[in-house]
Amino acid sequence: HATLWPFVAANLVILLVNRHLAQLDGALLLHRPSLGVWRRFQAQSLDILGLSVAVAVLVSTDRLLLESSASGEVFGHYAAQYDLAIRLNMLATALGTVLLPALSSRVASEGRELASQRFVQQASLVLLGFFLLIGLLLLLQQEVLRLFLGSSSLEATRVYPLLLVGVFLGVLGDRKSTRLNS
Repeated sequence: HATLWPFVAANLVILLVNRHLAQLDGALLLHRPSLGVWRRFQAQSLDILGLSVAVAVLVSTDRLLLESSASGEVFGHYAAQYDLAIRLNMLATALGTVLLPALSSRVASEGRELASQRFVQQASLVLLGFFLLIGLLLLLQQEVLRLFLGSSSLEATRVYPLLLVGVFLGVLGDRKSTRLNS
């Protein structure tokens, strides 16, 4: 519930703000959508909601299973290292919120083909940046764990390197799907 309900609430706020902006005359060049557009939006929204719920279940399953089968100390160390590693996804999300609208404006001004090429170049640079950042975090994993989680985290089972590799694979998967959609 802690993962799902804030997501649902945030998307509800986004929907309400977008509806309000769409009702204002000329605000941000948004117009009230036709009934056909609204129906397509609703269908796509349900697809996105279903995917989001599935992702929420998927990313929570490991912790739910570990919480019921491991000691509190092992679970605590795992959850802390997981939380530290997954923060890199926030950086990827922030970059996505900047790059995707820029791509949309470039499609309008430069055409789809040129905009797609530039976007793939930018996404490749972002991927290289993530690769270098995660490589640095892997090299300095003991220092990172000591700095953020304390020296007791060094004695515990460390899953931080595996989680960093998982984050990189997730970013790589997002980039591959973006390239296929371009």
